[in-house]
Amino acid sequence: MSRLLLGGGGHAKPEPAAFIGEIRKFLGGIDRILFVPYALMDYDAYTKWMMELGYHAGYGFESIHQHGDSRKAVMEAQAIYVGGGNTFRLLAAFEEKDLLSVIRERALAGMPYIGVSAGSNVACPTIKTTNDMPIVFSRRVSTRSASSLSRSIRTMSTGIRIPLTRARRERIAFANSTK
Repeated sequence: MSRLLLGGGGHAKPEPAAFIGEIRKFLGGIDRILFVPYALMDYDAYTKWMMELGYHAGYGFESIHQHGDSRKAVMEAQAIYVGGGNTFRLLAAFEEKDLLSVIRERALAGMPYIGVSAGSNVACPTIKTTNDMPIVFSRRVSTRSASSLSRSIRTMSTGIRIPLTRARRERIAFANSTK
């Protein structure tokens, strides 16, 4: 069973305290989080910024790009936090490093997965509703499929299905009409 905590992004404004509290409730008694900064270009700066904002939530926080073997890092991770940025950049990096299947496998087996913005998008069955520009090439751009970590997205703290807004329903309808 998947354990997903997904956010829309923008957590740096005005302060991240509420989301950090959700991270703590969601992760519980683990020791460390594996951070995935691939949706932005400067991995070191992104990781440092996340640390400065407190998104480590009191846990050990290591970035996947600092590991020699990214797949092994995912296999050994207690939890994974996939950060926001450009969904196409993130998906292309996952493909280049052959990470989609291993992240999906671990998440479906119950490893906690936190995804924000682009990190949320790639956890869903499709990225067709992203408003990101395709700034990098991805083999999956034509189908825009992602990892589909869950058949239904639910909030972790309440277990209630997230309602679709009218705008989101319209974006989904448009994406389906362009298949």
